[in-house]
Amino acid sequence: MRKMKFTSWGMACLLGGCLSLVSCQQEELGGVPVAKGTGTITLELNAQPGFASSSKTKAVDEAAYTKVGDYTVEIRKDDESGSIVKSGLAKELTASSIELGRGSYFLKAYMGEEKVSSRDVFYSVGSDYVSVLDENEKKVSLTCEPTCAKFVVNFDENMKTYFSDYYVIYSTAALGNNTVTWAKNDTAPWYLKVGKDETVKATFHVTRLTDGKSNSGEWSYVISPNKAWTLNVKANNNLSEGNLGLTITVDDGTENIPVEITVPSDWAKD
Repeated sequence: MRKMKFTSWGMACLLGGCLSLVSCQQEELGGVPVAKGTGTITLELNAQPGFASSSKTKAVDEAAYTKVGDYTVEIRKDDESGSIVKSGLAKELTASSIELGRGSYFLKAYMGEEKVSSRDVFYSVGSDYVSVLDENEKKVSLTCEPTCAKFVVNFDENMKTYFSDYYVIYSTAALGNNTVTWAKNDTAPWYLKVGKDETVKATFHVTRLTDGKSNSGEWSYVISPNKAWTLNVKANNNLSEGNLGLTITVDDGTENIPVEITVPSDWAKD
């Protein structure tokens, strides 16, 4: 009889211990069941700067942004603000499968630095979410593109014949109340952060050589990130009517578009 009582007491202790262990585990996990095990992903990276060229500009090697192996890759837990679980250069992380614990992740690949306006750097980035639910390997493809557009002005040599000064001022949403200027002797492109189908304003300023009179004109253009907008500006001296203006050719990266713009407005000779 005593032996039976002892056995019952022992079984009760054992059962209580098991329940306590389960309770502790649930407390440690916040009472939420967590998937165990690991899975793998393979990462493929593409970089497509639409305005990139093989030549190096004065300050930026645009071709470098097409070299996917040099992009930095970050894998974060859950979302963009989550802790980093893996990071490194794309050439390292794309060389083999990446093992991750089961769960949700945010993947990002990037190069450069994002600025509202810059002449020496721009930002190219691609991101996506992925869920690792089982042991099956998942393929993830990221396409990286610049968050800016490229702006260039080419002033014809004949501008010096008629104007003592000439320049273009750009206004964008990201710049707010600020602006950036393309001066008459500038050569380095501006990389300006823009939104999709954003209207950017270009204001042309010229000072006439003969009498120092100044005038200006505005023109707006719709552009998106990863696009280029080149303005080829030439003085147009209409001697028969005594007017002096500008002839502007627009190059949007796909074709040259001749546009006659009254910038400045007609100036009658005094």
